[in-house]
Amino acid sequence: MNGQLFVNTDRDLMMVLDADHRIMAVNDRVTEVSGLSAEECTGHCCYEIFTEQQETDSPGFTLRSCSGGEVSFSDLAPRGREKTFQVDSVPLSGPEGRNSYSLCIARDVTDVRNMEEKIFRTHRMETIGMLAGGIAHDFNNILTAILGFAEIARAKLSAGRPVTEELDEVIAASRRAADLVGQILRYSRAGDQQKKPLRMDLVVKEALKMLRSILPATIDILTDIAREETLVFADPTSIHQVVVNLCTNGLRAIGTEKGSLQVRLGKVFLSSSQVPAAANVAPGPFVELTVRDSGKGMDKKTMARIFEPYFTTGKQGEGTGLGLAVTRGIVQKYNGFIR
Repeated sequence: MNGQLFVNTDRDLMMVLDADHRIMAVNDRVTEVSGLSAEECTGHCCYEIFTEQQETDSPGFTLRSCSGGEVSFSDLAPRGREKTFQVDSVPLSGPEGRNSYSLCIARDVTDVRNMEEKIFRTHRMETIGMLAGGIAHDFNNILTAILGFAEIARAKLSAGRPVTEELDEVIAASRRAADLVGQILRYSRAGDQQKKPLRMDLVVKEALKMLRSILPATIDILTDIAREETLVFADPTSIHQVVVNLCTNGLRAIGTEKGSLQVRLGKVFLSSSQVPAAANVAPGPFVELTVRDSGKGMDKKTMARIFEPYFTTGKQGEGTGLGLAVTRGIVQKYNGFIR
């Protein structure tokens, strides 16, 4: 019982293992996923071909899974592709009439797991959005009163009075809090937005002009803005916020080092193969905004979480973790996507 296992399916990996969990035969799907030929697989222990992501140095997981039952694990094949499989095992009788072999069947459930994760995240974001929106709305009413009375008190005092500086701090802090509440309300879709035809090139230039006035001299902004009109039907404040959020995220990535932001805006035509299936938008003409920074980039774990509300890699007080979540919500609302 050596070599190729002549039971081939489009989905399932099949391996015949001996009592020591050495591979005796495989089907084509195993060779496809592992990147190894049937001859290269034969004779090796199964955990030398497939290992669990969290236990790459331990055979225990794979031996346990091949002994029976069902379990999911990540394949770290030589080509570096990560997939999730559900494994089951069926005992096979050998020439001596006892269970000398086992048939290990692994079904690719990567798409199923990804869909489950997407549904979970969507539900969690909707729940957070509803909760945040309700709290923010009530807090905004309280904040309006604080800011209003502070401004009235400040107006009644002449400059140089002992409490004017303290009132100025109260007013400044209240305005910062109001900006934060506005972000939360926009994320929860509770904020009022007025859609109208607008030229994105003008909005982008206006946002960059504002950013340039507050950026340190160590940061350069390089632009490539299309000369033709880039008309979209959207809320100007929302588009302005998208530009500011993306650039602010880039600035945090650069940190205190000397660096640059590259901002590009132009028209593109995307075919069906260029539009992600998960975006749920039709191919055709788009206005593409690209923001690139000279920072060190992100690892895979961080990349997977950047759109989660309140997720941030910064220190406490360095951002709310809402910027990219709000940005994606705005972009999706206008039938766009981020890639």
